[in-house]
Amino acid sequence: MNTIRSFIAIESPDEVKDEIVNLQKRLKTLQADVRWEAPQKLHITIKFLGDVNETIQEREMFLSLFTWDLI
Repeated sequence: MNTIRSFIAIESPDEVKDEIVNLQKRLKTLQADVRWEAPQKLHITIKFLGDVNETIQEREMFLSLFTWDLI
């Protein structure tokens, strides 16, 4: 059965993305073994759902809206 790595997220404001990009530039000089994401992929994850079966993905996403805490 196929799965999709799923999460609920909101897009980061441009000002936040700009700050993260600046931080990434400084951290890259440390040459750590890290995969850096492109600015257009930056977001704020609200709820990570994990690997969800494609057939139940919509159901799981709907149910998860009622089961997570903000704190």
